[in-house]
Amino acid sequence: MNAYYGVRQFITGCMLLCNIATVAASEITAGWELPAIHVTDENDRPVAGAEVSVILGNWPMTAFYVKCTAKNGRVIFTEKDSYNRFNSPPKGKMRVMALAPGKAPAFVQWDLPTSNALTIKAVTGTPVDIILEPEDERPIPEGLSPSIYPSEYAFCFSTRSGRDFQSRWPKKVEKNRYRIYLGETTQPLYLGINDPAYLIGYRETFETTAALQTGKVTMRLPKPGKIQISLGAEESVTSGPRPALELKFNRRIVLNDGLASKATFYNSHLDPDWTSQTITLENVASTHGPDDDISAVLHTEEKRESAADRKKNSYREIHSIQLSTGETTAVEFTYRDFSPSVFMGNCTATFRFKRADGTPAAGINLHIMASHPAFSNWYSLLKGPVDETGTTVITGLSSDATYIIHKGWGDTQNIGGHISFKDGETSITKEFTLALNEGDEAPDVTFFDLETSEPVQLSDLRGQVVLLDFWASWCGPCQEPMATNQSIMKKRAGDWKGRATILAASVEADKQAALTHVNRKGWTAMRHVWCGDKDKEKNASQIFGVKGIPAAFLINKKGVIVWAGHPVNLKVEEEIERLLAEP
Repeated sequence: MNAYYGVRQFITGCMLLCNIATVAASEITAGWELPAIHVTDENDRPVAGAEVSVILGNWPMTAFYVKCTAKNGRVIFTEKDSYNRFNSPPKGKMRVMALAPGKAPAFVQWDLPTSNALTIKAVTGTPVDIILEPEDERPIPEGLSPSIYPSEYAFCFSTRSGRDFQSRWPKKVEKNRYRIYLGETTQPLYLGINDPAYLIGYRETFETTAALQTGKVTMRLPKPGKIQISLGAEESVTSGPRPALELKFNRRIVLNDGLASKATFYNSHLDPDWTSQTITLENVASTHGPDDDISAVLHTEEKRESAADRKKNSYREIHSIQLSTGETTAVEFTYRDFSPSVFMGNCTATFRFKRADGTPAAGINLHIMASHPAFSNWYSLLKGPVDETGTTVITGLSSDATYIIHKGWGDTQNIGGHISFKDGETSITKEFTLALNEGDEAPDVTFFDLETSEPVQLSDLRGQVVLLDFWASWCGPCQEPMATNQSIMKKRAGDWKGRATILAASVEADKQAALTHVNRKGWTAMRHVWCGDKDKEKNASQIFGVKGIPAAFLINKKGVIVWAGHPVNLKVEEEIERLLAEP
């Protein structure tokens, strides 16, 4: 096939499935059950009436969470607890929060899968009063019930049906004053308020160390603002029945380890016969800059029970909002029907590909996918090989769309990250070096020790089996593989010494941020290195052709890459043992 493509001639009807975080009811049958949970005090006595909340799955892409009250210090989940059975044990972490009167909140996590009964301790806490002070003259309602939660549970501050994690903690003791009990902790906590009649979308963090010293913490509540939402439709939309829509507002939450999550604080449903209208959302808490924003989302509300349903490319429009104290801001949504024509325009892209050794990547197969800000999923745009010079030219692209390039038709390797046209651009040229892969010899790259900054040559590890894992502290999907690596090396450090190692290579610009994150997490069993400054020279991650993280390479004793990919897809301990057994 000629490597010169026009989008209009090669549009296909295939669409890819984006990450699905939730578990559809039709996919859950009898199988693995949630284990029983025992709540005890510091003297191992059962704690009656404890409120136990459970989160399952690879956070922040959570599969499921549920809340129950312990009877006689024990929680046994039943079918009425919503999705208590799974086809197979979920992977990742099981995070449990227990709250009981007069006790400090207990937060514990276990590795999944597990079927044994679990015990969590809720010890007597120190009383701390939360004092709410409004900036305006409005009195705080008698029935106002704030929520307080640790950072890892912050995204559960949500108003979605059946998913409200607001609890009986804290307890109101007098006007504007609420009491909580804290143990010996330095973890910051969040206070959230979501009262439609007074203040919605409010969440602020406070330091527990100072609160324990003074016995109180004062939280200033801002004068709320308003968001005016205009809903309309493109003229091209037919006059027939329109699909049902969901309107929701999310508050971005930046957690104490630098990761971010979003919590829904408002949602509304529009019936299929909806018409153009204006909605005013009142009593909205203000934001505090680029790290704290509100996203307004309007999307088609469709059943997505099957894989085919989830591949549909439906309407979804998102706006990012900064709201000052007492301000009124406007957001305009324009519904449109999906058509592949949204990816068509007058732009041209030239892509050139070479292998790690610098030779043209002739004949490799490409899969170009596209996304548009008004629609939900990536769309399979075109497929085909590059020419003998490793070059392909694509015409008819749109400046409103974003594109990604996958190597191969199985969409196994993202080559170039997200590609788009800047304002006024109609032509771009991009050059890419393909990532090293199975069968390639690992290059002798230079890393830098994360703590001492001393250079570390990969060749110094020749003769050992090496798992090289590229990661960053801000990368959500990197956290679980790194925790797994830590667990494995902690267990195998003795018998693997001098024979095998896991080398965690941070790609981030700020080396100190990576070191701080490693120390906070306690990931001390692995060897940690930094890839170097990308701006000064071609660093280790660039030489390996890493375009996205996490990315891992398993290298045998001869220095040959025997596996490359996402680390969650590798049975690390088993594969390292297999390579150690080879001559």
